[in-house]
Amino acid sequence: MTNYNVARVARAAIGAYQQTIGDPRSPDLETAPDWHRESVLAGVETARTVAGPAEQHEAWMRWHLARGWAFGPTRDETARTHPNLRPWAELPPEQQAKDRLFRGVVLALTA
Repeated sequence: MTNYNVARVARAAIGAYQQTIGDPRSPDLETAPDWHRESVLAGVETARTVAGPAEQHEAWMRWHLARGWAFGPTRDETARTHPNLRPWAELPPEQQAKDRLFRGVVLALTA
């Protein structure tokens, strides 16, 4: 399975999970902006190489911070703010579960 197809499945799983916890749903990979697709594809690569979800989250944060994103109370793509741009230990449990889900899907599809 290609990285793109793995990313599509992982992104779809995350989107479904976001709906269950009341988060704004991110777009599917096919309709996502280029930067979002790049972020998800980077996440697929990272999931294969880091020790766990906390390290994956840290890599996700570095990717966004390097592109001008900052912590903010709401996700705002125009202002480039995101409430999850904080250390893993400070994330609410449902956001930690989202990271675990993404990683689990990636690892299951690439085993």
